[in-house]
Amino acid sequence: MCTMIAVSAAVTGSGKGPTGWFPVTRATVGYDHGTHSGTEHALLLDFTNYDLGVDARVALELDLGSGRALMAQLQSAIEAAEAIEVPGDDAAIEVPGDDAGAREGSSGSSGGAVGEQGSR
Repeated sequence: MCTMIAVSAAVTGSGKGPTGWFPVTRATVGYDHGTHSGTEHALLLDFTNYDLGVDARVALELDLGSGRALMAQLQSAIEAAEAIEVPGDDAAIEVPGDDAGAREGSSGSSGGAVGEQGSR
């Protein structure tokens, strides 16, 4: 069964793809059929810059337990960073055009990673 779960947000960062480092402008998180994880369903994470083409993409497929562990570690690192309040860092990131996690459309096709199915 396709879950059609996909949420997306504008982000600012960098990722390393097959042709090297690139600016990341969008993060998409979904839960649907995994392609390479070996599980029926997987947590799918895509970090992309669609303006640069298909090589500007880093994709992950995780089981739910790994996703929870990653989320906990991200929260811990963010809280630690905010506690030291490094001048010049964006502690409260506001990204212009951020749709605050609005859902992306999905074609319902199975086997593809999030981002391949969503609108661009």
